[in-house]
Amino acid sequence: MRSRLSSDTLISIVPILAILASAVAVFFLLFPAKAQTVSPAEHAAKERKIVEDASALNRRVEELSEQIAALTWTDAPDQVEARALEIVTRVAEKNSVKILAFRPQKAASAGSIEQLPFLVSLEGNFPNVMAFARDMGTRTNRLAVANMQIASADAATDRVTATVGVVAFRPTNGSTQK
Repeated sequence: MRSRLSSDTLISIVPILAILASAVAVFFLLFPAKAQTVSPAEHAAKERKIVEDASALNRRVEELSEQIAALTWTDAPDQVEARALEIVTRVAEKNSVKILAFRPQKAASAGSIEQLPFLVSLEGNFPNVMAFARDMGTRTNRLAVANMQIASADAATDRVTATVGVVAFRPTNGSTQK
């Protein structure tokens, strides 16, 4: 069975609680929490560090912008297509690979970058086809190998047919390039 507090007990507890609350309030008034003060020298050092960090980040953004500019095309899509065909032809000849087809695909935008994909069908010896794929994805070509499918053309030899997806990247109209 629970025992209830009588009204006399409650009346005697309330003043005790009031006295305790008053004591806590007086304590915080007499001994306030100290505010953290920063000396002018410390403030200047922090400010100088922030400015240095911001400058370093700005330099890094500039470096990355230059790298991106070196890997993207600024030409119109039809001009990129013509240049991509020239590059594919040059790399195929270098690696003794025969181009069977070069087909532009539907362009796609991803934020401030437009992707211009191309599908290249080719035939050649397996090592030459692999060398073609390796040489296509270099920085100087500004084309990326997105995917590759290889099938054996003749079981008796190392001749294969391959379909290679390459992509050219260019900034969209709204983005700026330095």
